[in-house]
Amino acid sequence: MIGRGKTIRHAGNALVYAKTKLGAQEIDRQYIRGHSPKEIEAEFKLFGDMNTRCEKNILAFVISPTIEDGKKLSLQDMQSITRDFIKGMNLEEHQYVAYSHHDKAHQHVHLYVNRIDLAGKAYKDSFLSNRASRLAEQIALNRGLTTAKQVQLQKQAEKKPMQEQVLKAHRAVLKQAPKDVEQYSQLMRERGLGVVLKRNKEGQLVGVQFELIDAASTGAKGEKIKASDVDRNLSGNRLASLLTENLKNVQTQQKLSTDNKSGLINKR
Repeated sequence: MIGRGKTIRHAGNALVYAKTKLGAQEIDRQYIRGHSPKEIEAEFKLFGDMNTRCEKNILAFVISPTIEDGKKLSLQDMQSITRDFIKGMNLEEHQYVAYSHHDKAHQHVHLYVNRIDLAGKAYKDSFLSNRASRLAEQIALNRGLTTAKQVQLQKQAEKKPMQEQVLKAHRAVLKQAPKDVEQYSQLMRERGLGVVLKRNKEGQLVGVQFELIDAASTGAKGEKIKASDVDRNLSGNRLASLLTENLKNVQTQQKLSTDNKSGLINKR
């Protein structure tokens, strides 16, 4: 489960999106009587006006279980998770409203909280998203749900076979001393790996991605992986620098080898 949070200036547009999105369902609220986004925003404003120094007075959170966990969770479960989240973030004395969304078969909650509490005090929003993330992790552990860390470890395990394939091909290509990124890409392609190069407006290389291809037949593309997920030295301009340095090293070694052979011949 993932938790994210940020502060926003106004609740109006956010509430319209959360409430009117196809399939959206309100699952919880506190200290709010209105039902339309306009009515809810007006009630938020009543307490928000008690603290004129706070410009961004709405806390916007997303609580997102994994797709598989989301399929097993009822609206009552999502409400209970939301209340655990409110308590864990120490927001019990604040207005809030929560909506469940199911777009792309992925159940998640949009939670909007008045940053100004019932006494007119502003909630401290320092490291808000980090705190939301840690709390979501703890709630998931408490409920036997999949945590963000577990998802990350699973993704890393799934990427490992391709990481090894890319590294093996990369090391072999380096021995051929490609003179630039374009030649490197062609040599990698011959080994079944397409190289997608992303450049900025100035033409500088800012991103690299590898993808499996069937170069021998259709050229169809398959699994993809970011170069930075394989090795930091393969990302962006680091790859170009690595190729330049590698070419120099290969050329130096070739020259030393030639000089040594010439020396041996002269001695004879």
